[in-house]
Amino acid sequence: MKKVQTNYYIINKTIIIFIFLSFVIGYFLGENSAGGGKGDYNHIAHNYNLIFTNSFFSIDWSKYDSTRFPLHYFLFKLYLPLDFQLLKINIFVISFFIPLFYYLALQSKFNFQNKNSNNQILFLFCIIIYLSPYLRTSAYWMLEENIGIFFIVISSFFAFKSIEHKNNILIFLSFFFGYIAFYTSQNLYIFVMANFFFLVSQFQYSKNKIIYIIFLNFIFFSPILIFFDYLKLVMANPSSRLSLHDNQISINLSNILSIFLILFVYVLPFFFLEILKKKFENKDKNKFLIFFLAYFIVLILFYFTFQNISHPELGGGAIKKLIYFLPIKENLKNVILIVFSASSFVLLIYLANIYKYLYLFIFFYLPLFFISDYVFQEYFDPIFFIFYTFYCIKNFDFSIRSVYFLVLYFFIFLISSNIYYLSKLN
Repeated sequence: MKKVQTNYYIINKTIIIFIFLSFVIGYFLGENSAGGGKGDYNHIAHNYNLIFTNSFFSIDWSKYDSTRFPLHYFLFKLYLPLDFQLLKINIFVISFFIPLFYYLALQSKFNFQNKNSNNQILFLFCIIIYLSPYLRTSAYWMLEENIGIFFIVISSFFAFKSIEHKNNILIFLSFFFGYIAFYTSQNLYIFVMANFFFLVSQFQYSKNKIIYIIFLNFIFFSPILIFFDYLKLVMANPSSRLSLHDNQISINLSNILSIFLILFVYVLPFFFLEILKKKFENKDKNKFLIFFLAYFIVLILFYFTFQNISHPELGGGAIKKLIYFLPIKENLKNVILIVFSASSFVLLIYLANIYKYLYLFIFFYLPLFFISDYVFQEYFDPIFFIFYTFYCIKNFDFSIRSVYFLVLYFFIFLISSNIYYLSKLN
């Protein structure tokens, strides 16, 4: 038994070192596994130049070239000069520490002790996000995505700590960093909302704590009202990517298909592991029958809804790119896209019936992208992975083999992304 544990320890350590080195080497190689690194770098450099060379009230926000709120630019302006090499290193260092704070947050949530043997397995699980093509590309090309993720994992670390210690300062720090993340990347409001409900549910018998939590959210959200005119200018710029027709926001049907198509990559492995955990009995045969009947109905609905929609060249995620890369007829490509998207929807609903916080993700996060001109995989990677582990997993009951499966799965995804974008260069 000790020999087996020793072997696992050596394998775990080897994998951790390998993933760590791959992340560092990727920076020096200028890896662009998400595809948009080089192009987006120029937009972000333009924003740094705009904000660093102007005072806040003299900035021409019509020249701001981003879909995200700009708080991080002002934070970096406090301690960095307008030196793009330093700014690039700054983002890489921030990205480098994301898995560490992610690990500390989950360690606190699952109440692991320092000598708990599961700590190594948990750490291996956490550095899986180093394999995210989107986290890596953002880290290497000075992009914006990782900044908000960095603050959100710190926010959740303090949220989980506050439950353990019942400390108001920890609650304050949780929402303080959560709102920094929000004002850096507004789509991360879903984590602020999740932490709000999570903490309220944990302190439901403490009226003072609940009032305090509500008060903090009111205070931290108030800058939206104070700086509304500036934020409106930010969101009105051409890069906002809102789908507008006659100045009216409209739902983009192709985005709904793309959202579930993108989510398939992240929902599938967790669904697979959930199925493996269950010990099925005869009564579960009826549940499976209902499941497949529901899937068949959803598939028909998706087919008649999306069969004739046009797909924009931009966005759509990895599966769409793979399918469009195949030498098959356009009609067949569309059918395959619909099958994957419908499958993702059904699997997501299945998981949401087990983990109710996923309904928060479905109803309060996904609709944000219904009205965009395009939807990109970076909006869900590694955000879904982090959200799922923070709010859906109650106990860390992943076996070492399950973690190995996830490592292999996302490693293959990373390699495939690199191969795809390298082939586009030739």
